[in-house]
Amino acid sequence: MAQEFAQGSAGLGKVKVEINGVQEILDVQIDDSLMSDKEKLQDLIKEATNDAIKKIQKQMAVKMRGQMGDQLPM
Repeated sequence: MAQEFAQGSAGLGKVKVEINGVQEILDVQIDDSLMSDKEKLQDLIKEATNDAIKKIQKQMAVKMRGQMGDQLPM
């Protein structure tokens, strides 16, 4: 699972968060233009992190469904 990756973004891509399949944050990128607005930056980091978590959870669910096949209930 640690080999799976997802990137979440917020603020039209001005904040990006990359996580792996065990939901560890690997990278955070912040556009310089956001450095002067602390509250906006905090909100965008939360939004980008939540976006990345949703993406990796969906990715992992699809992968597990593929591995388990008919064993998982519908």
